[in-house]
Amino acid sequence: MDIDLSQYMGMYVDGSRENLDLMDKFLLALEQDPSNLEAVGEIFRAAHTLKGMSATMGFEKVAHLTHEMENVLDQLRTHQAEVTSIIIDVLFETFDVLRILVNDSIEATDSNVDINAIIAKLSEAPKGKSAATRVEAKTIAPVEVKNAVPEVPDAGAAASQLALELADISMNEFEGQLLMEAHQRGSHIMLMVVSLVQDCLLKAPRAFMVARGLEELNCEIIKSVPDTKDIEEEKFDLSFKMVVLGDSDPEKVRYAIESISEIDSVKITALKPEDFQLNGGANVAPAPTPTPAPIAATPPAPAPAARPAAQPAAPARPAPAAAPARPAPAPAPAPAAAPARPAPVQAAAPAAPAAPPAPPRPPAPPAKPAEQAKNTAAAADKRSNQTVRVDMRRLDELMNLVGELVINRTRLADIGAAHKLKDLNETLTRVSQISSSLQNVVMQVRMVPIEQVFDRFPRMVRDLSKKLNKKINLVVEGKETEMDRTVIDEIGDPMVHLIRNAIDHGIEMPEDRVARGKSEVGTITLVARHEGNNVLIEVKDDGKGIDPTIISRLAIERGLFTPEQMAKMPPEEIIKIIFLPGFSTAKEVSDLSGRGVGMDAVKAKLEDLNGVLELESKVNEGSRVTIKLPLTLAILPALMVKVGQEMFAVPLGSVLETMDITRHDINIVQHQEVTLLRGDVLPIIRLRNVLNVPTTEDEQKAIDAKEEEISIVICASGEKRAGFMVDELLGQQEIVIKSLGNLLGGLPGIMGATMRGDGSIALILDIPSFFQKGQAIQS
Repeated sequence: MDIDLSQYMGMYVDGSRENLDLMDKFLLALEQDPSNLEAVGEIFRAAHTLKGMSATMGFEKVAHLTHEMENVLDQLRTHQAEVTSIIIDVLFETFDVLRILVNDSIEATDSNVDINAIIAKLSEAPKGKSAATRVEAKTIAPVEVKNAVPEVPDAGAAASQLALELADISMNEFEGQLLMEAHQRGSHIMLMVVSLVQDCLLKAPRAFMVARGLEELNCEIIKSVPDTKDIEEEKFDLSFKMVVLGDSDPEKVRYAIESISEIDSVKITALKPEDFQLNGGANVAPAPTPTPAPIAATPPAPAPAARPAAQPAAPARPAPAAAPARPAPAPAPAPAAAPARPAPVQAAAPAAPAAPPAPPRPPAPPAKPAEQAKNTAAAADKRSNQTVRVDMRRLDELMNLVGELVINRTRLADIGAAHKLKDLNETLTRVSQISSSLQNVVMQVRMVPIEQVFDRFPRMVRDLSKKLNKKINLVVEGKETEMDRTVIDEIGDPMVHLIRNAIDHGIEMPEDRVARGKSEVGTITLVARHEGNNVLIEVKDDGKGIDPTIISRLAIERGLFTPEQMAKMPPEEIIKIIFLPGFSTAKEVSDLSGRGVGMDAVKAKLEDLNGVLELESKVNEGSRVTIKLPLTLAILPALMVKVGQEMFAVPLGSVLETMDITRHDINIVQHQEVTLLRGDVLPIIRLRNVLNVPTTEDEQKAIDAKEEEISIVICASGEKRAGFMVDELLGQQEIVIKSLGNLLGGLPGIMGATMRGDGSIALILDIPSFFQKGQAIQS
């Protein structure tokens, strides 16, 4: 079986990152509550899965380091060592190295990371009494199990069990000759029964990984049941058998195969040539100088407990640690044929239909009730939460097709209305319902929780607070809020800049906070919530805030503004100077701040995402940055308006209401047209003038003569509001956003275009840009 592992690289990328995120999350939980053994178990499982995946793909450094990490975690969860700050720091350091190694593996670059130093730290972390206790437990375990399971009564049970397992395996003369030669030169003859986990989806690749692992151990597969072709075509259940020849120690072989992900159990039994039958019914002749099988001690249960003595790096699974308590179950004879875990062995030896009559199988020791219940619950949970990984390009293509469907649905509606086709309109009503449901489903498929972004910040806050000697508590709210995947992928970097800025510039040193009457522990709050067709993200801190006088002084010193300009600028506008390129309040450049690119990058990225950024701050009370982002960048509801002969789309998320006014309702205040809206002054923007819409003399005369029913669309951006004067309101419509490309991209006031049902193009207005400084709110 020659399978190209590169085809599974995508699965490795997703799986490794998922397990790294789990490890990061539960390491933080363990640091906050050292008695949380559940967190230790989750970290252990994530590390074990990552180890198996990496070993399968051939990334030996990752596999080796995760194995050493497992050893420490195993001591923690078996109470052989206590969770200390030293161990926590070493685990965090190991995690950082693992992330580097995994990224290097994904990018197919040779990693220069030396893992010997971190391995040494891992081995020295749990020192003292705990280490001695572990050694003592490992050496006593084989003695207890050996005394508990007599060898003599197991002989008959082992023979009958072996007869059942070999019933469907027969050797031809050539294979029999290979067995004889291997036996004469002292090689091991092993029957290996491999069982996969219940929910394994890719059985053939797992079998290939087993074969590849055996090849790396210089083992030769001379027989498999089912045969190779059936295994490649996945024509088998969840277990398969292999007859293996090799010089490697059976325990080393078993451990290597068990390290492969989605392998539930591996059973290895020592064999002799005479145990097999040739294809004529005659037994294979014994060797002239038979020697005792060197792995006769492998099948009994005590073998796993003895593994640490021969190979200290082996204990990766929890079963060996629990060996001393295993003699408790009453039916003890069966372990003679079960190497490690009794329950899976029963499933790993399927009886062949043509098997000769054999004595009844002795009962296997029952699995521990707690472990059995846990495994059953886990399997049920996996079945009820099945997911499929889909390439984002396919989802993008699906969204584009839905967009085309929306456009043509609108076209059909226009045709039906124009020609008064009653039958078409009735059918179109149902088609509209179906297409709307399809659109909603596609939108939901693309939605992912913002938790994927938020989960990276607790670790970042922890590391930076330690580095700066600050005490900071991160509060996260609304991380279940969902957004389009494309928005999620883009919002991560701006959020990192905002939180780093809050840590470095916002939160004060503990002694400064106490002097100001605050708690020495600063708080950064991260909040996400839905608001209409948008998502609002807030980053708040209770630090020193932004002082407008300091910003003003620095802006004048650096020649960005004149003193006269700063004197006319209100405080809420002064603090927004921090978003200008190259501006920073840091006194010196550090690896955290000082270059003036962080907040500028935030603003630029949000503008690319059609987002809105608002900043509020009070001196000595803290700051709050509010980000308003669209749920999706593909389809959005819009209000269609007409200005002259041109059609425009106003995103509905920016529209508050519409109203009609008369010419007498318009007043001039400081060269700006305004009107009153429920007692508040509302600026008026004439879209015809701002967008330079071509106007003929006749159209201008009609506009000047119009006294009544002047249409106004009231829009908002943050806390600012304005009324946009249009010629006609055409109604609400769902539009598909299309980019204007590099040639026309970046036009002020325009965020994109959409195709209407009749094939014409309507530009989509970028409402927030009309409120930005320098964008004229003019008459």
